Amino acid sequence: MVASDDTFEEINDALVDVSIRLAGLKKLRCMNQF
Repeated sequence: MVASDDTFEEINDALVDVSIRLAGLKKLRCMNQF
């Protein structure tokens, strides 16, 4: 399956957004432990 550049950009942006949110959640969880 070949996706256009625009579609790839959107998927990439979504993945980055999710990664940032997950990193934020992990950071909060670590801070709450100490």
